[in-house]
Amino acid sequence: MNLKLLSVAFSQAFTNVHNIDKPVCKDCKYFKYDTIYNDYQYGRCTLFSYKNLISGKIYYHDITKAREHFCGINGTYYEPL
Repeated sequence: MNLKLLSVAFSQAFTNVHNIDKPVCKDCKYFKYDTIYNDYQYGRCTLFSYKNLISGKIYYHDITKAREHFCGINGTYYEPL
């Protein structure tokens, strides 16, 4: 297979990637990495938090719920680092 044909096949393969143009949560200034699980998917969003009215402790929404329910697929509140 020649290089030009390989290049065309490669570029076509990546044009169908869903959400390729959307911002990534781990690159947002509000993203808090989870050191316990050592994995981005268990991160927290510091923009969307709530305070326990009994203990006063601040809780951050997990990154998946924050993206699905608050920020949306377009990353409405995304701010780069």
